[in-house]
Amino acid sequence: MTYPAITQGQLWKAVSPVGADEATVVILEALPGMLGRRRLLAARVRPDREVPSAMKLLTVPLDEGLVIAAYDIAAFDKGWLKEPSGQLTTAQLDRLKVALRARFNL
Repeated sequence: MTYPAITQGQLWKAVSPVGADEATVVILEALPGMLGRRRLLAARVRPDREVPSAMKLLTVPLDEGLVIAAYDIAAFDKGWLKEPSGQLTTAQLDRLKVALRARFNL
């Protein structure tokens, strides 16, 4: 099965080989230089009910009670990305960029 090229704002199912932990992540960086590496920066998607109230401003709402946690960013090995599961809308991607600027005080 072939999947689309990895791009910023894509949602992916990621599975860690350690413990087979599964997560949904949003690709944050997809520049050609970054795509040439084994690791990509991504933010986890979490249930809104699990987000501490102090972190609510650093989230972007998705469907069904899920949010992108701009405070929970990690490097994910490209081999962990198993299946694309959607694409952010332009409005969601814009909100994510604002949340990231707030997260890093830019």
